[in-house]
Amino acid sequence: MSYTVDFKTETLNLAAINVYQPLDRINLSARVHPNFPRDLSVVKDHLFSNIWAKPNFTLGFNLSLKLKGVRIYDSLCTSTGVRTYFYKMVGSEFAFMYQKRPLPQKDFIVIFPNITHMFNDAIGSDRVNENVFADQNFNLASGVSRHTLQACILAYAKKSKRALSLSETTRGIFGGPDAKYNIFIRNYPKLDMNGKAVKCKKKIIVLKGEDAKTGTKVAFYSGNCFAPVEVKHHQCMELTSDDEQLKVTFDIFVLYSVDQDMYTVYKPNGLRSFDFNHNGYFEGLFITKEDALTEVAKVIDLEQSALDSKARSDRLQKEKESRVA
Repeated sequence: MSYTVDFKTETLNLAAINVYQPLDRINLSARVHPNFPRDLSVVKDHLFSNIWAKPNFTLGFNLSLKLKGVRIYDSLCTSTGVRTYFYKMVGSEFAFMYQKRPLPQKDFIVIFPNITHMFNDAIGSDRVNENVFADQNFNLASGVSRHTLQACILAYAKKSKRALSLSETTRGIFGGPDAKYNIFIRNYPKLDMNGKAVKCKKKIIVLKGEDAKTGTKVAFYSGNCFAPVEVKHHQCMELTSDDEQLKVTFDIFVLYSVDQDMYTVYKPNGLRSFDFNHNGYFEGLFITKEDALTEVAKVIDLEQSALDSKARSDRLQKEKESRVA
């Protein structure tokens, strides 16, 4: 899926905007209004108290907080007038979401450790304020397409030559039936005060495109990172339908969660990855690598079956259209 967008660098003045941490729905005392310098230390101490990094803020001439970021995506809810902006902070992995709401409701900035964290924690179901602003009891909802936002993240990474982490290659929806895979998709490094990755091991893998040549660079982290994941097996498959009319190329991995001592089979592309009603990227949890490898063979068979079925469906549709014509 491709998405074209002009990624603009902007500076946001936070003098009149409430700044919230992602877990503010629990920690109500962490809310501050950074109009004055005395609030700066409070913001730094509380905004990131439940995250592993505290950024260095910049004070402008009017002694207000400023955030400089690249706008990745913005969405307007036409029924409520709520507009939501998603940014990647310049010079660091930090990301933030700005939600502009009609009066008398207040605008908000929410800062996250990285794009993945923002994508996962800010969006609950189809209502972007469902998680972050739960305690505010807003009567205006804001729907954001997680699929379009994900496409923009991929487009931004491609344009900025930024290697995506494992969780940024998935839809990364926490909760629901996919919650058991959180240990594999919260696989990003810890950050220092400037939003730079703390020393950790990083393995870069290219997920092949349909032409089996180009693709997306993906980073798998282990060591000093949150929920380290190791790649135990990787192969790039190219399948042909039984009538030789269609081909599909996809990657398949066996991933190991260091903390949980558990394996899964991860397939970020392929025919069965694009069902938005179900996470088709992960294929089961396993105790041993051998069990996971056995599942790999089953997944390949399922992809082959899906490819054959699609080829037959395409052929029947073409025959139907020719008869009508």
